[in-house]
Amino acid sequence: MRDAKDVIDDAEELREREEADKEVQRIAYIEARIEEIKGLTDGLLGADVHILQARADKADNIVIEESYGEFEEAAKAMWTSSRQAISKAIGDRQKYDLEQTELETLRKDKEARDKKDREDQIATDAAEQATIDAEKKAQEEKDQIEADKQQAIKDKETAEQATKDAVAKAKKDADDAVKAEQDRVEQAEQVEKEAAAKREANQAHRKKINNAAASKLKDAGLSIDQAKEVVTMIAQGKIPHVTIAY
Repeated sequence: MRDAKDVIDDAEELREREEADKEVQRIAYIEARIEEIKGLTDGLLGADVHILQARADKADNIVIEESYGEFEEAAKAMWTSSRQAISKAIGDRQKYDLEQTELETLRKDKEARDKKDREDQIATDAAEQATIDAEKKAQEEKDQIEADKQQAIKDKETAEQATKDAVAKAKKDADDAVKAEQDRVEQAEQVEKEAAAKREANQAHRKKINNAAASKLKDAGLSIDQAKEVVTMIAQGKIPHVTIAY
């Protein structure tokens, strides 16, 4: 049978174990709180500024007081270290965000300038091309007017010459008719002579007409030899559908 002293010893041992357990739990709780303060610095790199500010607010709501017991100074040191790390991360992130904003602004400004430069260049090129096209069209119209004018002059000269040639031919035909009538009444012995004279006159006439035609062809741009060759071929019937009116 246990005596009173054994009972007291057992009670004291139990109390000591309970106090030891409470101490272990107290220390674990404090260490967990300190670890929570330390955990505020996890994932700071690359975090959004709002997340970082939430961490800072959470840190600011933590009060290091005597409940930390012998770990109070360690907790304060951990809090200070964590809070500084958070503040630095906020500053770095704000600086980074500002730089990115400035870079984006510069990029957009450059894109706007480049777009304006392209549009200005397109407008300039279009204006220059429009000027070139207008000048070309004006020159073409001017050239056409001059060509029409020269053609009109040439047509007029051709018509005038044709009229002169027709008058000359009509006059000569009339003269030849009179001469023929006169020859008919001449003496019989003159018939052969008149016939010879007529042949000679006819040859002269053909030569004149041929020369006149060759002259016109020469005026049209042929050489004199080429003009004579063309007239000869017409006279010989070597050019279809073309004749010389003698």
